[in-house]
Amino acid sequence: MIEALPNIQTIFFVLVFIILFVIEYFNANRVWKTTRFKRLFFHVIFAVLNSIMLYIPRLLLLIPILLFTEEKNIGFLNTIDQFYFIEVLLGVLLFDFAYYWWHRFNHTIPFLWRFHSIHHLDTHLDVTTSLRFHFGELILSLIYDVLLILLIGAPLEVYIFYKIILTSSSHFHHSNIKLPDKINDVLMYFIVTPKFHTNHHTVVDTTRNANYTSILTVWDRLFFTYRDSNDIDRSYMGLENRDLELSLFENLKRPFIKDQNELT
Repeated sequence: MIEALPNIQTIFFVLVFIILFVIEYFNANRVWKTTRFKRLFFHVIFAVLNSIMLYIPRLLLLIPILLFTEEKNIGFLNTIDQFYFIEVLLGVLLFDFAYYWWHRFNHTIPFLWRFHSIHHLDTHLDVTTSLRFHFGELILSLIYDVLLILLIGAPLEVYIFYKIILTSSSHFHHSNIKLPDKINDVLMYFIVTPKFHTNHHTVVDTTRNANYTSILTVWDRLFFTYRDSNDIDRSYMGLENRDLELSLFENLKRPFIKDQNELT
């Protein structure tokens, strides 16, 4: 059963992506600036490349650490005696809290921003944007995950369960889906919605450097980084002075260039 968990995660990843990609076609919030399938092809290449680059680190580092933590009873969850449901709930909350800070660090620490900025270079926002991450950021995120696993002491199935929720949420809140305002306003009290996250991808600094949470909006509210303004122009995404799309190779090499404007 344990061996099948990563495959279950992949199935959910692909299935939720396909469902949202189809829904976008019938219920789009913004007009696409480029062909949808061109964007799909470009960002799927990102995803495939990342899968290749992370296969060995996940196999040799992540899975053994998860099994070692559970076997040796390492981490917070292994120090308390709770019902399994409580353990799963605490694990999800702790991971989500930690990921809020990881995302915030990616915006406030210059070295991390070099890699995370590739995600923000997208001048449009739809479900395919959830595939657009530099492999360098994902490798650093994997190291962060290992530290979290050792501290939290989450079993493999709890970690996989959180990852399923995380990737599903990422697909959803990056999607170009129009939700009725009343439904969106209710959902935003609890979870990240497309409107909530679109604010984070505008060129406006005050909103881009906010709305960091991945699943539960409570973290942004607690740490005063919640922004929701109806006056924001959500038609212009990306970073300042980014009028041209970079090629895949230019995206991949950009974090390693001393002058970040060299490819402008």
